[in-house]
Amino acid sequence: MGQFCDSGYRTFLAGAQLGIGYAVKITGDNTVNLCGIADTPIGICTNAPGGGQPANIKLLNSQGTFEVKMAAAATGLTAGANIGVCNASGEFGVSANGATSFPFQLARAATANMLGEAVLK
Repeated sequence: MGQFCDSGYRTFLAGAQLGIGYAVKITGDNTVNLCGIADTPIGICTNAPGGGQPANIKLLNSQGTFEVKMAAAATGLTAGANIGVCNASGEFGVSANGATSFPFQLARAATANMLGEAVLK
């Protein structure tokens, strides 16, 4: 039997260690893993599960802002900056950091290797 969700959040199993603010993609039956640059994210992880543990995911079609993890080497993280997944670890940055798709804008300035607040454009 399937799971229906209309809250904007859904629980999946983590395919590997995940962290708060990392972009995830579906990789198997009810399983998510880190999203890379060429992947399309389905949501942002809101907890830090180990592999095989429940991963709480804020789906991209949900309301409100998103807490996203900035890459350690990210620069140019000013308010209004267009950001996207910029590495194989599901972290965020601007085009200078390797991002090629920009579904989010920063709601306020952010710091590298920290969580930032973003809105879906």
